[in-house]
Amino acid sequence: MRGSRNEALADVEMFCKLTKDEYWCKVLKAECEALLGNKAEALRLVEEAMPLIETNHVPTPFWVYAFIGDKDGFFKWVNWAIERKVVDALLLGRDLRSSFPFFKAVREDPRCAEVLRKLNLSQ
Repeated sequence: MRGSRNEALADVEMFCKLTKDEYWCKVLKAECEALLGNKAEALRLVEEAMPLIETNHVPTPFWVYAFIGDKDGFFKWVNWAIERKVVDALLLGRDLRSSFPFFKAVREDPRCAEVLRKLNLSQ
């Protein structure tokens, strides 16, 4: 991520003002915090967003868990998204098969093959 932490979060805040969607804002802030290395704040924001998820299925928080290296959290939310046919899950198939570095740890996990199978993207 380029620029400072404050610049990155300011960009997310600008998006939040435009969308006025509390769930999206919390998850995007969590993704930003995770990418900036602030695991505790990222997880706090995900927890705040969870009560809103049933009416706002996208984006799911599995990206945050991938960014902070929490494989159990990642696979929990990936499976949640696949079961509900959330668009994020379809996009994830592309990312899992790419060289995107944040997915290296989950690509090496045996559960990744099962996820790809569920998405009809078996290797």
